[in-house]
Amino acid sequence: MKKCNRCKIVFHSDERLRCLYCDTNLLTVEKDDTLGFRDDKDFDPNLVGGDIKREVSVLKEILSEWEMGEFLRAQYVVGTYFKVRTFKFLYAFSRNHFRMGRDYKRLLIQPLNITSFLIVPWVIVDVLDSFFIRLTYNAYCEKCGWKFRQVHATQIHDPEECEYNQEYSRIVTEILSGNVNKTEGLIKESAYRKIRTGKRSAYKDLCSRRSATGWFMDVMCIWLSILALLVGAVVVIFPIFMKFGSFMTSDL
Repeated sequence: MKKCNRCKIVFHSDERLRCLYCDTNLLTVEKDDTLGFRDDKDFDPNLVGGDIKREVSVLKEILSEWEMGEFLRAQYVVGTYFKVRTFKFLYAFSRNHFRMGRDYKRLLIQPLNITSFLIVPWVIVDVLDSFFIRLTYNAYCEKCGWKFRQVHATQIHDPEECEYNQEYSRIVTEILSGNVNKTEGLIKESAYRKIRTGKRSAYKDLCSRRSATGWFMDVMCIWLSILALLVGAVVVIFPIFMKFGSFMTSDL
């Protein structure tokens, strides 16, 4: 087992080398040292198997930030778990989170930041898609906790989509809580059962976004953004330069 001395979290997977939450190098610990979670006072004696297990308070902390709209750390943790942080993956995560809950916690699906000028194509998609979701996702499902599109007042949430949303939320919760190191096998088994029966699997979709095309799209997006900025700069500066040149020529 591995333990993060900074977060006081124990990871049951020996394959993990760095902490899922702070990226600190993990230390190997003995099995007897598995109660090093953050809040020793927080525990639930009614968990699976009847054993008393320490609960991970990291989930509470991250979700409290998440509810205030600052979900970037959750993005980072989920991206770290699936070993992918392409623009496509982060945007897909933001889009799903945007649909969670009864209310919208931010203006755009992916909040703009200082690096937004390097991903101009995604910013355009972000603005248009945010408007589309706000316009069409007009109902809320109490069962999965996500918004959905309702054409008429008596329409209920599609059961397959509702099940998919529940699986997605469960996976994210397990990752943020650190429990995924213990429940990963069950999550994969459940996903494989769905795939065999022809159903959509949120876990499969999250894993499938780890592809070479995603990195290629990122590079193309950055180059297109730089090109757009250069063209914009030329459009703005060139008339000023020409005007200045004409002024100098007239003086002569």
